[in-house]
Amino acid sequence: MKKIKLNHSSIILVFLTLCLYSCKKDFTNNTSYNINIGETFELYISENSCCHNCWINKERLKSIELVEKKLIESAGKDCDGSTSYYAWVFKGKNIGKDSIIIARLSGGDKCSDYRLDSSKIKPDIFIVTVLR
Repeated sequence: MKKIKLNHSSIILVFLTLCLYSCKKDFTNNTSYNINIGETFELYISENSCCHNCWINKERLKSIELVEKKLIESAGKDCDGSTSYYAWVFKGKNIGKDSIIIARLSGGDKCSDYRLDSSKIKPDIFIVTVLR
C-alpha cells in the first residue's frame, strides 16, 4: 500500500474546499408540497433593504396555516443592501389544496396596491396539498 504525503499547501486547499462547500447557502423552495394534517414545511423567503415580500392571499388559506417565521441568517444591522433569510413554517390543518402567493416588491411599493391580475410583477406561487 502506497502512503500519501500531505504538505501544508495540500492541507490548506482541502480545508478551504470543505469550508466553501459547507458554507454554501441553499435556501430553495419547491413549487408544490404534499403534506398530512399536523405536518409542517418551510418556505424560504429572502428580504433586504431594497425589496420586501407581500403575501397576497393569506386570508384565503383553508388547509394550512402559518405557525412561525424563523430568522435563518441575518444580514446584520450595518449591512445596507445585504439579504436576510427567513423560513416561514406552515402546518397542515385540513384536507384540501391551497396556493401561497408571494410577490416581491420594491421598497416603496405597498402590498395594498398590488393587483395579481394587472401587475407586471410575477409572484411566486406555491401549491400545497394536505392529503390526510
